Amino acid sequence: MTIERNAEGCLLGLACGDALGRPVEFNSAEEIQSQHGEVTEMLGHGTHGQPPGTITDDTEMALCIAESLADSRGFDPADVADRFVDWLDSGPFDIGLMTRDSLSRIRQGASWDDAGPDVWESRPEGSNAGNGSVMRCAPHAIAFRHFDAELTQVSQLSSAITHADPRCRWGCVILNRTLANLIRDERDPLGTALKNTYSAPDELRTALTQVQEVVTGDRDAAAFEAQLATSGYVVDSLQAGLYYGLTAESAETAIVQAVNNGGDTDTVGAIAGAVAGARFGSTNIPNRWTEEIEESGRLKRLAQRLLTIRMQIPGKGYTTMDDGTLVFKERTIEGPAYISAREFQEATIGHRTHPAPHRTISTAYHDLTPATAAMLDWERRAYAVDSGRSSTYAAPQTDLDEEPGFSQPTLVPVPQYPFVDAFDELPDQDQQRIKRDGQAAADAFVRAYAAFAGIRHPITKTETDTVGIERMDPIAGATRVLVGTFADAGKVLLRSNESGGYDSPAEIEGAFDTSIAEEIIADHPRAVHEVAEIFPQLASGTGAILDYVTRLRLPQQQRTLTDTSPEDQLADLRDKAHTMVGELHVMYESLRRVAVRHPEIEHEQWQATTAQSGGR
Repeated sequence: MTIERNAEGCLLGLACGDALGRPVEFNSAEEIQSQHGEVTEMLGHGTHGQPPGTITDDTEMALCIAESLADSRGFDPADVADRFVDWLDSGPFDIGLMTRDSLSRIRQGASWDDAGPDVWESRPEGSNAGNGSVMRCAPHAIAFRHFDAELTQVSQLSSAITHADPRCRWGCVILNRTLANLIRDERDPLGTALKNTYSAPDELRTALTQVQEVVTGDRDAAAFEAQLATSGYVVDSLQAGLYYGLTAESAETAIVQAVNNGGDTDTVGAIAGAVAGARFGSTNIPNRWTEEIEESGRLKRLAQRLLTIRMQIPGKGYTTMDDGTLVFKERTIEGPAYISAREFQEATIGHRTHPAPHRTISTAYHDLTPATAAMLDWERRAYAVDSGRSSTYAAPQTDLDEEPGFSQPTLVPVPQYPFVDAFDELPDQDQQRIKRDGQAAADAFVRAYAAFAGIRHPITKTETDTVGIERMDPIAGATRVLVGTFADAGKVLLRSNESGGYDSPAEIEGAFDTSIAEEIIADHPRAVHEVAEIFPQLASGTGAILDYVTRLRLPQQQRTLTDTSPEDQLADLRDKAHTMVGELHVMYESLRRVAVRHPEIEHEQWQATTAQSGGR
């Protein structure tokens, strides 16, 4: 059984339970038995007077959420609320009271994060904790199945659009965690989902812990089932739906048992169907049911869309090492997601809170891909958010009068640039960041060439007698190579046609005008590849100079002929050579950032180029 089949089964099972239970909604088990025997087929008419296979608000609102997630590539609560209002305007034949009142307020101008809490606070106990959010929340479990922190956050926020009671919000959290575990084929799906839910209302945790005890064999199943309630109260509906979904021998059995027990049959059936569908997969759901439901194909396509966004990020337990390198484990986000800023911090830099990630980036460049580079940038965002240095990238929060001891996790969204087709489609802040990296590359290029100019003349053949340096020929050869390669790089990087050979930093700055670099690098990303191809020669030449300069010894007869001590002369040359090599690597880091972030650069071409250059 695959994740794809489990995800499809989750949504199809929800719809089948909804549609099978719709005609007998609000009937008791005895009334269902007397009128229909055991309901195993899609019935027409009955409650709401609809044709066989007709879904209700349970599936219709789940479709709104799924389509919002797929279209927005993430959770956008305002968009979800807008889709709910559009659905309300379509005149659904079935809608809950709290849902109707909350959406009516949004339609009249209330914000998505105020409407639900306001309605909840206006209602007395007994009519303020319905099952209208748990019935629709399953799509979140597919999209955020790999990440508990953001699944918790999104489940709570999505519920609160219409159902802000803690029992409703935590009901969505626990149900979605269970569904996510089932979709991933994890063992003990409900038991794991109940961990770290101490802020959840005691009544809810107790009811669902009882289901877990039945699953593990610590509680008698027959006695437990005999006392199950199937009302529209969120605790009752969730307890019954999880029980049937987790204990039945097939998806069909789970749904049939849930529906024939009466009460709020469409919602209990939908919950049981989502759980059993995720547990057994779509192939275990009867075709005779799905063929009756007009939306079946749409639901299957949406399940697949929620699985399609993929990118690699560092895995838990892998940290930024003290030497600045990163160790990566492939871990995939297969669906749009936010990620917990704290989780990302712990995944990438371990227990250390300082220094900030990527104070230097010395990762082997040929190991980086565009998606990996996006994750490196995401780590910097997570650090800024988690450390309180920036809230620019933080996900939305809402004041829901949390219980003491609970705080909503801080999240950061997926960077957008792996998913756009042109530079000007990027968010402005990302465009500016890329341009700044381009400017940094140009500035570093000029500084590196200035450092080179400061040492090239003293180490040429004509200066040997004055400076008294031995072994000049190899160094002179290296300088000739560098003159040409610096000029070639300047021509590519800065669109300068000068040939090099300048005597002062001022002349260099005049020839290689960095003021145009930002535009050139941003608008002509393929120039980055050309510089990357030249970089091995630059690295080789500067490395040769550094190697020889660090071994230079002045002839004995020259040690008293200059005003500056030979040791100071050599120390100065070594410092300048180190500066040159360092600045070249700064340039390459900046160019690498531009290359792997820029959507117009071909990933394969960049990989080939960096593989040839050997990275740093």
